[in-house]
Amino acid sequence: MRKQNHFYLYCGILILLSELWKQWCLTYILNHRQYNWWYFPFQPCSIPMYLCLVIPWVHYDAINMFYIRPHYYMNQIVFRDIVRLWGNEAGILSYIAATVFGGWLFHQSWKTALKNRRNCS
Repeated sequence: MRKQNHFYLYCGILILLSELWKQWCLTYILNHRQYNWWYFPFQPCSIPMYLCLVIPWVHYDAINMFYIRPHYYMNQIVFRDIVRLWGNEAGILSYIAATVFGGWLFHQSWKTALKNRRNCS
């Protein structure tokens, strides 16, 4: 295991121990031995704990984790064809454009759904 992986592992164990301490205090001291699921450690602030515990055993060397890295060619069905025709930069830009368009489309549909819900009330 590399030196930085040891660092991640130690940090993850430290964060896990502090999370266990927090859960114990919340359950036994504050909530009188009643577990409140609201405090279950599955929130965005718990992500570093899980990542630090997992990173030492995951090898990212050959995995294309991010589709917009210029060192790797796009592997997605539509975008790899764009890369073959017009190059990697066009594939990356079209991927970003498709992502932005998808986000905009999702936002518009959510906005429409909320608007319709208010009109029904």
